Amino acid sequence: MRLRGGGTLVITGSQRVVARFAGSLPPPARRDRHLVARFLRHDDWFRALSRPGGDDAGRAARFMNRDHQAGGIAVRVTELTGQPGDVVLANPWVPHRGAPNTGSYPRMMLTKNLYHRGIRPAG
Repeated sequence: MRLRGGGTLVITGSQRVVARFAGSLPPPARRDRHLVARFLRHDDWFRALSRPGGDDAGRAARFMNRDHQAGGIAVRVTELTGQPGDVVLANPWVPHRGAPNTGSYPRMMLTKNLYHRGIRPAG
């Protein structure tokens, strides 16, 4: 897949920022249905990223061409690109989003949740 072809967009390093943010909250607040919105508001960079902004080159440069330090942790928007058969393992706390397919071929992705034996997901 070519770069800027519509691969899934992820925020590298964000799982560490999310873990730190969640760890700073009392246990009942970690289950708040507004937790994602609270997280996105806690840092100017994440706040700006979560707002609609169009397709201008300046926006892409701000979020994809350089790192942002979120509490000492480098984060950046990165597009997942790969070849057929590649596997990507990702922490579920990595914010991600699909991007418009700009290629002339269909994209396909299969997701599968994996759990450590003996550990069940909350909920």
